[in-house]
Amino acid sequence: STRILHECGVLVVVSEKDRSWLDAALSSAKEHNIPTETLTADELKKRFPQFRYQIDNQNNSKDMEMIGIFEPEAGMVRPERAIRAALHEAENDYGATIWENTVVHSLREVNDNNGGTSYVELVVERRKENDTST
Repeated sequence: STRILHECGVLVVVSEKDRSWLDAALSSAKEHNIPTETLTADELKKRFPQFRYQIDNQNNSKDMEMIGIFEPEAGMVRPERAIRAALHEAENDYGATIWENTVVHSLREVNDNNGGTSYVELVVERRKENDTST
């Protein structure tokens, strides 16, 4: 598959004592219009029975009141595919030249004295294909 984002949902579970963290996460999700579901301990156990909702306190496991957030549209990003897609777009849509195996030693913005044209000056080292030295 060539998908960059795999929407599989994300479940975050915290103890009831960490409720302030959960409330902050829910507030942020609401602010950014991200759909979430808040799940009580009983709802977690019913919907996700494959997990054990216990805290191991020095080998003395005990049930704790847990609460969770399920974000159905969340998922996993494949960074190597995202980078490949960005490079392809830069090259094909914007005319960029991609220099692989290139080390950037410095980068600075240069302005003329009159506040006019500026450009970026790069100092790079292009390496051979199989050179892995640093």
